[in-house]
Amino acid sequence: MAEKAPPEATPAHDAPLPVVSGAPLLKNEVLPVAATLFWVGYDYVERDALIRIEMVTRGSPRFNIFQERNKADQPELVVRFFNTNLRDKLK
Repeated sequence: MAEKAPPEATPAHDAPLPVVSGAPLLKNEVLPVAATLFWVGYDYVERDALIRIEMVTRGSPRFNIFQERNKADQPELVVRFFNTNLRDKLK
């Protein structure tokens, strides 16, 4: 029985990985286990122009935090999670 040659690398496999916070990325065909987000809270201290963000998760989700401006030209803080499930809603 002839052995199959391994597949050749494609440009997608060689592309640089995005810079995000959280657990390191796994390479190629290994899929990471999804984390679960349970709660996100924040506290804004206007006097010090300081925002404290607290996230409660199971696992180590990867995420980006950045600022955008909305349609009213107000600044918004955005937390974007990758490969993360949300907890079920409480009834």
